[in-house]
Amino acid sequence: MFEIGNSLREARDRQGRSFPDLERKTQIRSRYLRALEEEDFDTIPALAYTRGFLRVYANELGLDGQLYVDEFNSRFAVSEEGMPPFGGVKAAHLRAARAKSPRWPWSSRSGR
Repeated sequence: MFEIGNSLREARDRQGRSFPDLERKTQIRSRYLRALEEEDFDTIPALAYTRGFLRVYANELGLDGQLYVDEFNSRFAVSEEGMPPFGGVKAAHLRAARAKSPRWPWSSRSGR
């Protein structure tokens, strides 16, 4: 087992690559590249994007992208209930936002 984020950061630093350069090369926003390095996977919109971004970013850095995806899957695999481990956090934030927002038709403020 290795640390995904630290390994990506070290490879980028060794090569002297910048986020703007990597964003152009990978077509992945810098904020998502940073999220991968910080292992802040909740920032990335979906599990499929996380896997794809990991593969592309690692490959661009000359690393084995599949190895990173496999490590991610082994540490953050989808549970038997079908929910990603960080999906519960997103779901809780969405429920809170819906409860506060009058624009959500099912929110507590909508009067429905």
